[in-house]
Amino acid sequence: MKLSIHSFRLPLSRPLTMLGHRYSSRSGILLGIEDDDGRVGWGEISPMPGLHRETLDDVRAVLKKQFRNIQALLSQPLSLSEYLNSLSPSLTVHKSIAYGLEMAFLNLFSQKTNQPIANLLSEDVLETVSINGLISIDQTNIDRSLEAVLQKPVRSLKLKVGQHAVEQDVERVRLVRSKLPAHISLRLDANCAWEYDEAMRFASGIEPDSIEYIEEPLRDNRQLARFFQDSGLPIALDESLLDQTPQNAELSDGIAAVILKPGYLGGFTECQAWGRLAKAAGAKCVVSCALQSGLGLHAAANLAAVLNDIDVPCGLGTFAWLAEDLIEPAFASIAGQMQVKISDTVHWQLRKDMISSGEGSHG
Repeated sequence: MKLSIHSFRLPLSRPLTMLGHRYSSRSGILLGIEDDDGRVGWGEISPMPGLHRETLDDVRAVLKKQFRNIQALLSQPLSLSEYLNSLSPSLTVHKSIAYGLEMAFLNLFSQKTNQPIANLLSEDVLETVSINGLISIDQTNIDRSLEAVLQKPVRSLKLKVGQHAVEQDVERVRLVRSKLPAHISLRLDANCAWEYDEAMRFASGIEPDSIEYIEEPLRDNRQLARFFQDSGLPIALDESLLDQTPQNAELSDGIAAVILKPGYLGGFTECQAWGRLAKAAGAKCVVSCALQSGLGLHAAANLAAVLNDIDVPCGLGTFAWLAEDLIEPAFASIAGQMQVKISDTVHWQLRKDMISSGEGSHG
């Protein structure tokens, strides 16, 4: 087998602000693993400023340095599990690279076996996964935003908080919750925005029972257990997972969910380990992606089909911002009704017109 490295840049249909950065396009790297029969498994690496600790330039430098070592691994006739187990931190260096290589191997073996990635990861998988609705902080007209989101059959809606004054956030949350049907849950995401007193002011201004969970409310995550005890507001962990491992982490009381971004945490194998920990603690797994292409979204939907016993809406709704996709049919064509049928994620083609001719030789 042989490795190739490519770049891509996808235009967005409208500007999007995430983690303090404003995007009009999304850039990343594609890894291609080609077998002797000409099948190519593709993997996406697209670190995001403000979230990942590595940059695209960091990734390129590591791939250039490790190219021969990765190619040496590919020259060995191994099983899928043996390839995945060989992706040590000393080889991949960055978590986003481990994720991209895992995705490429999984997509290659998906083609070989003509079955979804989910079935390569587990024997017990869901047939469909749902996607939560999303209101961007760019959208100041809440009524219009809600009207657009509720045209789709969503079961959960996510609202960003922590970007405005606490009192404004309280008002926005109350307004959105009052306009949502009772069967639609409301998820909040604060991105570690608040000091403890600010978070408590926010929690005291809303009805905790009306909220499914709030992601990362505190700058100091050591106070999360205390915050839950004082506020009663269920918590979801996201950014704070990066400084822990599922082997040594403990989920305290009040942790209702873990937000699992495979490109952020180091891939599918690592997320499955987090999933086992969450299940033991009675917390749900919410799979999410940081504005990835349809290639990454396909893979994430398959991971979501593996991690939960029941369908838990996942955070893949940023596909709506993609003006173009890396794959055809585009991810939006199968996720437009906010639900993905896993069997629909097997047959797709990479759009070669959307990627560079290659940054690395095939070795």
